[in-house]
Amino acid sequence: MNLAEAIARAAPRLLGNVTHPDYQRTVDYAAFCKKLETGQIATLLQPFVARESPAEFAARLNLTVSTLPAVWNELRTPFKQVSRLKGSQVERRFDYAGLSDAAASRNAALLQTLTDGYYHSKPLEDYLADHVVGAVAMSDPNAWLLTEFGAFDFRRERARPYPVLLPSSAVVDFTRQAGNITSVTARVRVSTPNGTAGWRYTVYLANESVDYWPVLSENGTTLNTMPEGATVAGTVLSETGSVAWQYRILEHRAGRVPASPLGYALDAETEGRTYVSPLHPAICFLVKSLHLDSELDINLKRTIHPHKSMFVPPCPAMSAGACVAGKDPSTQQTCGVCHGTQRSPVQESALEVVTFPLPRDLEELGKMPDLSKMVHFERPPIEVAEFQLKFTDYLVARAQRTLFNTDTLSKATLVTTATERLAEAAQKNTALAPMGDFISGTYTYHAAVIAGYNDIAAGLVAVYKFPYELVAPELSDLIAVYDGAAKAGLDAMFMQELYIDITRRKLADNPEKLRRFTVKQRFVSYIGLSDEHVLKLWAMNAIPTPKFLLRTEQDSIFYELERATPGFYDLAPQAQQDLVDAKVAALVAELSSTGAARPGAFVTPTFSAAPVAATA
Repeated sequence: MNLAEAIARAAPRLLGNVTHPDYQRTVDYAAFCKKLETGQIATLLQPFVARESPAEFAARLNLTVSTLPAVWNELRTPFKQVSRLKGSQVERRFDYAGLSDAAASRNAALLQTLTDGYYHSKPLEDYLADHVVGAVAMSDPNAWLLTEFGAFDFRRERARPYPVLLPSSAVVDFTRQAGNITSVTARVRVSTPNGTAGWRYTVYLANESVDYWPVLSENGTTLNTMPEGATVAGTVLSETGSVAWQYRILEHRAGRVPASPLGYALDAETEGRTYVSPLHPAICFLVKSLHLDSELDINLKRTIHPHKSMFVPPCPAMSAGACVAGKDPSTQQTCGVCHGTQRSPVQESALEVVTFPLPRDLEELGKMPDLSKMVHFERPPIEVAEFQLKFTDYLVARAQRTLFNTDTLSKATLVTTATERLAEAAQKNTALAPMGDFISGTYTYHAAVIAGYNDIAAGLVAVYKFPYELVAPELSDLIAVYDGAAKAGLDAMFMQELYIDITRRKLADNPEKLRRFTVKQRFVSYIGLSDEHVLKLWAMNAIPTPKFLLRTEQDSIFYELERATPGFYDLAPQAQQDLVDAKVAALVAELSSTGAARPGAFVTPTFSAAPVAATA
């Protein structure tokens, strides 16, 4: 959308207070999710009309302490864990195509500095983790992240970016073309010192923003809210011909609309035009649990404070004729002793003591009624509360399984095999992958915006890539699976890939060793099989002698290469290949001269057990 089209589109929408067609849906959805997140559920609870009076419902509402915030946080945690991945776990770089190496390095370093100081001197990725994934994206997925910059002297300074979160209630319009954002319109309230208020609208385009400031009327005086010194580019007239808004045009040159939505799960109700929370599939179980929570609270109160029934004597004033039918016969006023109940006053607190006169002799004592039969406490069956507690746990587990295809988060004790745990980790990775894609896309989008603000966007290819496994399996589980696969005699290629995976994880905290291992694995075949297994294959002529020697003598071969060529691991791949081939050829020639480089020179081993897994 170009500037002229944006101005033409905005005027009638401002005058008619027109919003995008799904505006109310996005605002209502955000308010609903916020109630679940914060536990402010008073308006979500409904009375059971057939059995619950308004007074009883009010009492239940007053006693309810919602556990939904804790459940919401528990369900959100795996998504937050994805957003907190950083360092060596995430591939982050800024490449520049078509520039010299010096220019590319200079631009990449500057962009790195700008993104690392995005918010309170913290990097962009931290802001996305703490303020987007950790907060807004879960409860208001139709909010937008806007990257702005403050005033600066272009002769001496750079544009310093900073974030602005636009809630769904503030984003009144947006347009797309082929899925790409072409404009976003946000509005905020502005007011005078005396409280007269109006709406300020800003239309964000790819390289400019159109900033509309209301013209207000206060006590017959026209007030312009446009900042002093700003250049007015035009006005919007009301139906009466008066000026309703003044607007200015701000050039930012981002090369794209500097705002992006904070949702990725499409809303079926709006046919995918807007978004729902990542927790949306589990919300039905949260709504069920909020009602159950409330009913459990009142049930526990009734169990701890049961209903009391008891026999009580008549009003003591009756024996003296001072109480007749609950009234004082001399004044016809309500009896001051029984207060019209015609019964003796009853102690209402458990701290009060009901006393009876002591009998004169044992014979009268035997005629006294059983105290336990004079007072009865009626409480709900304890089985009801137990059922409610179990059903609440079921709903939480069901919510977890809906989101992550596993409910291990809610199980205190669980005995599973390594294979089962790896399968569950794979399920969680599948469920969390869209969040990883969303964070990556949001990061690279706003990095490009920042680059545009600073005239270093030409040729930029921003990369922010999460690992394939967002939830890494335990190393012990991988080793257990490897051992089992070795005993089962599984395919050599599978064994090699699994071995490489385990070794990479073991060396993750030692970049230099990991780099050397990566180079070695390009040349060494059958790296996942045990020495004994490799020897058997060579003895059966299933492995060529050079590959066999490289596999079994790899430590000595690479040690000699490192000693003879100190920069071996920094060489180009072909140069490394030539040195390895020459070393192996020399070793084959040396062994051939002794007649040992022939399978027949070795006794073919016999195996009474499966090959033993090689160690990393």
